[in-house]
Amino acid sequence: MQNEKIETIKQEVEKISQELFNYAIDREDVAWLVNNHSEHSRVDPSSLEYELQLLKIVGTGWNVMYAMGNSPYKEAVSGFFWSAVHKFSAKISEDAGNLAGKKIDYFQILKDRLEMYIQALKNNIGEKDPAKPFGEAFAAQCANRADLYAFMAGAKMFSSISMRVKEYLEGLDTSI
Repeated sequence: MQNEKIETIKQEVEKISQELFNYAIDREDVAWLVNNHSEHSRVDPSSLEYELQLLKIVGTGWNVMYAMGNSPYKEAVSGFFWSAVHKFSAKISEDAGNLAGKKIDYFQILKDRLEMYIQALKNNIGEKDPAKPFGEAFAAQCANRADLYAFMAGAKMFSSISMRVKEYLEGLDTSI
């Protein structure tokens, strides 16, 4: 009986992690933000798209840890999520490396962005809305810290991620 319960929990954790991963790599909202980005922005649309996708992946991973609070399954869900991201990154690295003719480590790029966003949060410790430091760091990464449109795109993406991850986790019919 105990083994069945453990297996059921493991399957549920894997399912939740996979659904969060699928959300993180889905490009629909990234495309919408790029297509609706202001023509007055000085950020190149391809850079904007690339950075938004990176933000979506690392923002989803960050929000999993944040939204799950004190859940005893938080580490397991996060671990399975980042494992799926790592596997996905290996394929992206291989494909992009072949196209570019050089070695690319997409997972390291994601880790670097996550660290950058965490540092932005640490630098703004009193800020009540984490979307602001995420938006500022996003605009800076897009090579234009002063571009209000880039700031808004990053802040909007992060706010959307936060809301969707929280709603998804709260809507689960499970004890996780």
